[in-house]
Amino acid sequence: MENIAKKFGDHDVLRGINLELSNGVFGLLGPNGAGKTTFIRLLIGLMKPDQGKILIDHQDSQNAHYRANILSKLGYLPQTFDVLPRVTSIEYLTFLSRLYQGSIKLNHNRIRELLESVNLWQHRRIPLAKYSGGMKRRFGIAQALLNDPPFLIVDEPTAGLDPEERVTFRNILSDLPYDRLVLLSTHIVEDIEIACNRLIILEQGKIGFDSTPSDLFTRMMPFIWEKRIPISMADIYFHNEQVISMNIAEDEYAVRIAAVEKPPEFEATQPTFEDVYICWLHRAKLGLKT
Repeated sequence: MENIAKKFGDHDVLRGINLELSNGVFGLLGPNGAGKTTFIRLLIGLMKPDQGKILIDHQDSQNAHYRANILSKLGYLPQTFDVLPRVTSIEYLTFLSRLYQGSIKLNHNRIRELLESVNLWQHRRIPLAKYSGGMKRRFGIAQALLNDPPFLIVDEPTAGLDPEERVTFRNILSDLPYDRLVLLSTHIVEDIEIACNRLIILEQGKIGFDSTPSDLFTRMMPFIWEKRIPISMADIYFHNEQVISMNIAEDEYAVRIAAVEKPPEFEATQPTFEDVYICWLHRAKLGLKT
């Protein structure tokens, strides 16, 4: 992405985005309104940038001459993945194979391999309408991988899934071959910490952070402090802008705040990845050195 900008009306959604991605699993985080959805729509060609250029495998994504070739290299699982309710998974994947119009060959072994990889082969004859939410998300990955794309984009893949299904989904992503680029957009920061080797945080239409999840942890951990308080004292901290989390621990609250210096009665702690992410988003307001 070279100097990408996009606005709606007078609102700058993306401003001066410069980014180069290669093989690996990349996490995309950002608060609501940061531009994540627009970012993805630009990548898959549903929108055109107002400024700048997007190159996929060195080809301009807006050049009609390259468009079909670029689309054949993309796999996409949208946040809302609707299925044809009365067909089975095999019928759906066979239908999609034919839509490629010869760019891939109908390969029944490939369809079986995909359904086995997402643990759905035993459910291949069940109508998709009877799939659970987690099964539909796993099937979504199968359809996105049908043409074995070198570039896979998944948008909020674990939203609404129970913890077991989230683990299953992360394992599927982790088991993908290393010779492809996977972009994972989510608001569940634990998925980023576990599955991704690089993290991009969008803030107000710009890239605020571009490094590894462990680097974010290293930068923010020295500024996070914890104190245990009785539940009866919780109201004191509910509206404190320094508080990044409050969790019940037995019969008390574990209050974590962000501060440059150690506050009285607080101690250093081992934060969660969600703690360090929230700390990063509020770093300017808290006067943190990053």
